[in-house]
Amino acid sequence: MKKALLIMSVLVLGACSSLKNNERQVTTDEMKNWEKTISKAVVESAYISDEYGNEDPIYYLRKTGKMSEKDFNFLSTLTTKKEMDEEDIEKFQKLLNKYPNKIKLIQNIENFGLAHSLNHCLEYITGEYVARQD
Repeated sequence: MKKALLIMSVLVLGACSSLKNNERQVTTDEMKNWEKTISKAVVESAYISDEYGNEDPIYYLRKTGKMSEKDFNFLSTLTTKKEMDEEDIEKFQKLLNKYPNKIKLIQNIENFGLAHSLNHCLEYITGEYVARQD
């Protein structure tokens, strides 16, 4: 019994650790070409190939309100900057990790049934509203 609990706890910890963000280091060229960099990161992280309806990911993020005007204005200024300071790099890094992570994949280690799985997913919700579709 103790071995089974130990194995389950290791599996749960391993599964939860995979949800952490792995920040990637960016270059000045990637920051100046921010549209390509963010578009590539968003498309690579999509679980469904046509998740954005074959639209430009930047346009989709702006249209749906997931990218604020403030963020877009900051990104637009990067193309004309000659040198990037530490604050710009840090802010770009946060934005680069923010937009691709709009979807989280949560998996159970075994079949617990629909009701239990839905309640488990509620633990990960950060928004104000919840929608569910069968």
